[in-house]
Amino acid sequence: LESLYIGGDHEDAVPYEVFQQLLKKFPTTREMDKYASNRVAGVLKNYLVTEVDLEVDYQKFLNKHLTAERPDKILVKYSEYEHVKFEELHDKLSEMLDSGKIYHETEWQELILPIVQLIFPRYIRAFMEAPVVDTWWGKRRRLDYLLVDASGFVDVIEIKRPEENALVTEEARCRDNFVPVRKLTDAIMQIEKYVFHLKRWGEQGEKKLQEKYEDQLPANVKVKVVNPQGMLIMGRTDKLRPEQKNDFEVIRRQYRNIVDIITYDDLLHRLKVISEQFKSLGEGA
Repeated sequence: LESLYIGGDHEDAVPYEVFQQLLKKFPTTREMDKYASNRVAGVLKNYLVTEVDLEVDYQKFLNKHLTAERPDKILVKYSEYEHVKFEELHDKLSEMLDSGKIYHETEWQELILPIVQLIFPRYIRAFMEAPVVDTWWGKRRRLDYLLVDASGFVDVIEIKRPEENALVTEEARCRDNFVPVRKLTDAIMQIEKYVFHLKRWGEQGEKKLQEKYEDQLPANVKVKVVNPQGMLIMGRTDKLRPEQKNDFEVIRRQYRNIVDIITYDDLLHRLKVISEQFKSLGEGA
């Protein structure tokens, strides 16, 4: 027989903390009794009717006792790393927005896109200037970016620089309503047309996009064009008055079935909330 050392300085010793964790995972007499009853009930359930459903009783026991003994839940395990990651992204985006530096549109898009992909991790790839055929005129157009999720389904994203006064009018118009400015309606129309042409391109478009990007996608991911959605990143809301924000929200909801309009203040808010959520998980562990 080999000796088992618990704690101490022996080179083969099991650390005392690990031994305590092992003890917690050993089945108790009560658990063994419930397990045995559950197995017997499973064999006899077609022949006997019992007052207590022993299978359900055993499952309730597991849910109550075993789940509580797993302190290393996945979210808690990675909470510190995720908290720092999203906090740094928030600070980086905030610095970019406040710096006053003039970015070229392509440069700005390349900086913002990774942040968007981290907030929406379902997208595994983003292809710049992806082609789409204008099925009305037979012309080839180019999207800002084509997003591809883990199942191969595609969406469209347009990223505009964070200009002020790019969402709603400064003064109320048309019965005291704040209406979308030209830049916003133009951007929405642009995405709507891209989505429309992607849908009409259909199966032929799937084949063309698959051929173009096949070597940049995982082997088991095939491009699928099924009701693609649009995402528009533009504008700031930090200086809008409350009544302007309310009317902008009405406008945003009006187009939500086609285009998800996200402002840069929305991105900041989401990064902050996600970071704080992971921080609270870590502190509560």
